[in-house]
Amino acid sequence: SVLSMKAGETLVESLNYTIGTVEQLADLGFSVIPRAESDPIVIRYDYRNFAAAASQSELCPANAAIDGNPGSSYCSYPQGSSMNLSSDLSVWFANGSAARPINLVYLQSRMYNGRPVAFPRRYDIYLTASDNSSWVRAGTFDVQPNPEGLATVRLPLSYWTQGIRIVPYELTQDEFGNNVFHLSELALGHETSVH
Repeated sequence: SVLSMKAGETLVESLNYTIGTVEQLADLGFSVIPRAESDPIVIRYDYRNFAAAASQSELCPANAAIDGNPGSSYCSYPQGSSMNLSSDLSVWFANGSAARPINLVYLQSRMYNGRPVAFPRRYDIYLTASDNSSWVRAGTFDVQPNPEGLATVRLPLSYWTQGIRIVPYELTQDEFGNNVFHLSELALGHETSVH
């Protein structure tokens, strides 16, 4: 996980729950990024925080999206048109984890010849209910990857969740002309402003 905090600052997740100071969090293995006074605090959850991934359409394993290797990627089976009929990707935090607050989604596209490929034009994002009993739709998004392949999606609200599901509406093509969904890495985050 990655944090952006000042030395000596304490991270408070809710009114009654203190996570710790920069120094305490660094001792727990968080990467702490120096930040300016006015910058928000960002907690980032990556492959080290996830336990499992699954998909209804797996040509390449879903777990490749949470393995920490940008050279591997999840990919769905090719479809006859750009309209998605079965592709999705679901990821859950490590077993037994309590729900965590999320308002950022980081989607790393698969790259080919220095450009993102097979990243959906539009997609729904769902997050689990805090007790992991159901999926809650956060919305439909069309945020596309930057030139380095990273799409950063800001959710309209913060959600307490144990997992995420990405469901493409409209697929794009890979380098072979197949309509597929590829995702190299997925990470989640929570941004909080400091008052």
